[in-house]
Amino acid sequence: MKLKWYGHSCFGMTFANGKTLITDPFDDTVGYPLCTARADAVLSSHDHFDHNHVQSIAGTPALINTPGVHELSGIRIVGTPSFHDPEQGRLRGANVIFTVEAEGLRIVHLGDLGHMPSPAQLQAISGADVMLIPIGGNFTITTPQAVDVIAQAKPRTAI
Repeated sequence: MKLKWYGHSCFGMTFANGKTLITDPFDDTVGYPLCTARADAVLSSHDHFDHNHVQSIAGTPALINTPGVHELSGIRIVGTPSFHDPEQGRLRGANVIFTVEAEGLRIVHLGDLGHMPSPAQLQAISGADVMLIPIGGNFTITTPQAVDVIAQAKPRTAI
């Protein structure tokens, strides 16, 4: 698997079978060049302009933006419900944490997680090979909270 960062919360994952997933593509107001990569599926953690700009992605990607189990050519994608804020979504709504399993690897993309994970959420994200964890404290968890999440979830690598 190849992992590429496009800016903000947008990553590309390309697998040996040629399939590509893009996470959280952003619009042109974010300040990075638009991600125009070809993808088979887009994972959108929530419906905000800086995480759902699917129209910039080349091809005709499937949109995955809900909790639950999704399957794409041998790639297992599990969406875990969470919130974009510490008020159970009352301020900024829902967020979906995506766990991608393929080629013997588990990649967890937290989207705009805005709270410390519950025990069930922590169980779902624990033991990842790579955790993609946005920080900042404004619309996501803070840096100290991210350190706590990493300490609790114990990914092999965190970006």
